[in-house]
Amino acid sequence: MDSIQVLAGIFGDQIEVILSGGSYADQAPRNKHQWGRLHYAKAGDGPLMVCLHGFPEFWYSWHHQMEAPSSAGYRVVAPDLRGYNESSKPTGRLSYGTEVLVDDVVGLIAHLGEDRAVIVDHDGGGMIAWAVAAHRPASVHAMVALNAPHPLA
Repeated sequence: MDSIQVLAGIFGDQIEVILSGGSYADQAPRNKHQWGRLHYAKAGDGPLMVCLHGFPEFWYSWHHQMEAPSSAGYRVVAPDLRGYNESSKPTGRLSYGTEVLVDDVVGLIAHLGEDRAVIVDHDGGGMIAWAVAAHRPASVHAMVALNAPHPLA
C-alpha cells in the first residue's frame, strides 16, 4: 500500500517522530519502564485506530487491513509492540508487564494527539487491548478483538 508512512516514536524523556528525514521532539509523561523507541506505521487521517499485532508478528501483519479503514476516514496506526521488530527491546521481565504494555498503548494514543482510539487486536495484542479496556477505559472508543477472547471467557 503506497500510502503507509513508516514512522518512529520515542518514549521516555523525549518523544521524537521521524518522517522523511525530519524530526519532532516534545516532552511526554514517563513510566520507569517506558523508555526507548516505539516504531509504528500510519495510514490515513481522521479518528484514530490502533492495531496491535500478535506473536511473533510486527506492524507489517496489518498492512493489508490498514487500507480499508484509512480509505473510510480513519487514521490507522500499527505499532511494533515493545520487544518486536524495530521497537526497543528492554531487558528484564518487568519491562514487559501488563501495566507497562498498557502504558505504551495509552502513551502512543496521547503522543498522536488523541485521548482515545478504536483498538483492533489480534492474538497476543488482544491481551494488551483487553487490559487497556479494563484499566484505562477512557482511552478506548471501541475495541475489535480478532482471535483474542475475553480473559474471563
